Amino acid sequence: METNNKNIVRLYDGHAGLMSLELDSGTSEMASRAVEEMDLETRKLPIIFYSRNGSALTRLASFRKLVIDRASLGKGEFLISTDESGPARLNGEPILGSLGTAMFLGIDFELDLAHRKLNIFSPRHCKGSVVYWAKDWGSAPLFIGDTGNLYFPVELEHKRVQAGFSPGYRYSLLATDVSRRLYGFDASSEGVETVTGPDGEVKAHYRAMRLTAPSMEVKNTRIELVDPPGWANGKPSRFRCLLTARNWEATGYSNCGNVVPMYLGRNLLERLRFYFATSERVVYFTLADTTTP
Repeated sequence: METNNKNIVRLYDGHAGLMSLELDSGTSEMASRAVEEMDLETRKLPIIFYSRNGSALTRLASFRKLVIDRASLGKGEFLISTDESGPARLNGEPILGSLGTAMFLGIDFELDLAHRKLNIFSPRHCKGSVVYWAKDWGSAPLFIGDTGNLYFPVELEHKRVQAGFSPGYRYSLLATDVSRRLYGFDASSEGVETVTGPDGEVKAHYRAMRLTAPSMEVKNTRIELVDPPGWANGKPSRFRCLLTARNWEATGYSNCGNVVPMYLGRNLLERLRFYFATSERVVYFTLADTTTP
């Protein structure tokens, strides 16, 4: 079964709208406005959950069926988001919320950002027989975090790091606790590019690095250096993620099952094409333009 992102998401009772794809999060959220409009059943969360913007989420909304084009993802629940700061509609279609990767764990899906496509497939296929658009491809083990988030091991400057997917960011991200431990530099080190705004305030820090994975090498990748999870403005909070090496001996966090030290942004994702075989726990990839070496 196949679809692409020109189609909209539909719920069981005929309601339809747009939802953003949040590959860097396992959880899905629906706007409280949309929950009220569709009169969905709700229940209280047993624990408080915090959204990506830091707001506390306390309730869940249930749905009987979620459909993207012809692909039915079955029944489930959305966290109810209290953040209504974004637009309510886009091109006349209501914006319902965001889809996290846990919603896709029972199916296979392909991400082709270069052509703005999300393709959905049945997981019933011969093992390894999924890349239909190229003769050669690379693959890596696909891991699933505590909240259903997806990540895989990559080599960044010859050291393995757990990396997730974040098409919402223009550049790929690397936490500075990892950059210090593995490579000996952070945002204030020599050789790091600092970008300042017109007001003189520092906006971001970047460094060009080489990223490799099986059958893939991307040189001079622009990496944005960011605070580690639980830090703000270069200072730690009471909660800190602990670095460790696991899952193919790639550096990750031992007590933060929903985050990883590195995220691939659009500067990489638009140059690659991915197939997520969730039942196999394998991610396959090629260059977006397979005629390029």
